[in-house]
Amino acid sequence: MKKIIKSLTVASVLLLSINANAQFKLGVQGGVNITSPTVSGLTKAENVSKPFFGIIAQIDLGGLYFRPSLNYLQNQANTVTTATIPAGSLPGSIAQLQTTTITRSVKNVEIPLDLVLPIKLKSGNKFLISIAPTVTVGFKGNQNRSVSTTAAITGGSATTTTTSSNLTFGNNNNPLEIKGVDWGSRFGLGYAFKGGLQLNAAYKLGFTDTDNNPNTTTKTNNVIVTLAYFLFKK
Repeated sequence: MKKIIKSLTVASVLLLSINANAQFKLGVQGGVNITSPTVSGLTKAENVSKPFFGIIAQIDLGGLYFRPSLNYLQNQANTVTTATIPAGSLPGSIAQLQTTTITRSVKNVEIPLDLVLPIKLKSGNKFLISIAPTVTVGFKGNQNRSVSTTAAITGGSATTTTTSSNLTFGNNNNPLEIKGVDWGSRFGLGYAFKGGLQLNAAYKLGFTDTDNNPNTTTKTNNVIVTLAYFLFKK
């Protein structure tokens, strides 16, 4: 939390230090957030797409733009592990294949602080190149765990059990507790139309291992495609 307050303070100082005559724009944005988790020790981690929305500001620094935004988004990670239970581990048992699917969904507030290089085109539109530090703060999450067990023979029937639990945020070694703050950096390209519309695409690389399990490492990467429109200009 102290790191978040420090980052927001630095951002506020930057805003206050900007010349009062600088061009300022404020708008809304929305698009698609594609969660691409990196999880060690697992057979498979799937990409999941979710819509998101937020507000965006843009301040002309003279040759560069400072473009902070505040987004509400949902990261979802689907991970699958498989294991073989050998015959004889239980009285009269046969070899079984067990597949565990964990769907972890976390609602977040994301704050990227983009520094943007605009390249003006002959049409009057602009090509945008951006880089930004980001902080993502989780405020609500849940986890579904599904275990499917089937006999390791052709035609074996499957038995599935599913449990659903709420996630909490902290640093304890608990399978239902994850880190609530994810620090990262993102890089993006965009296109700004003269009428105030912007199309942006960014890749965010998460730096924080959000899983408290010492046996695994979980980092959240995102691809975000955004359509923004600036409503207010000064």
